[in-house]
Amino acid sequence: KITAVGDAFNVNDELNITGTTMTIDADEDAVKVDNDEDTSVGTMYLSDNTMTISAGDDGIHASGDLVIDSGTYEVTESVEGLEGKSITINGGDITIYATDDGVNAANANANQDEIFFTMNGQGDTDPIDSNGNVTVTGGTIHLTGQSGFDFDGTATYTGGDIYINGEKQTEIVNSMPGGGGAPGGGGPQGGGPGGGHP
Repeated sequence: KITAVGDAFNVNDELNITGTTMTIDADEDAVKVDNDEDTSVGTMYLSDNTMTISAGDDGIHASGDLVIDSGTYEVTESVEGLEGKSITINGGDITIYATDDGVNAANANANQDEIFFTMNGQGDTDPIDSNGNVTVTGGTIHLTGQSGFDFDGTATYTGGDIYINGEKQTEIVNSMPGGGGAPGGGGPQGGGPGGGHP
């Protein structure tokens, strides 16, 4: 059990956590790896963990690539639940409460093609924000909120189940007002281009 007046974990280049059970209560970020000067590092890998997280800012934050392979992650309080330059979820049970973005793929210092959210396994998240692309190839996503997906690049949906406020989706639609272009998706049979917003 970790209680911190600042960040619970604050690492510069790389953080790998496997096979743990922990409860984290942090006034700032809970689990953080951050390097603003080098976008090739700042990476985080999580597998086979049971984490219960309460954070005053980000629950799980990586300035580089964030990969979750397995485990149970419950973010009970945060501003942003999961954040990374790229976020890849290959499996696990993820529950997030966030006052801003539930899942946010972003890094102001990275190129747009380096920024993405990809879900290949199982997951349970709140609304998803990517400053780049969104790819869903499998798993089950339940979103509850006034919006669903917010993305600047394209959306590809080739497998899995997506529910927004209990309603099953057949495509990934950019829910931000003023989003340009055609909605992404095309359902589990094939992907399509998505619209970005200014």
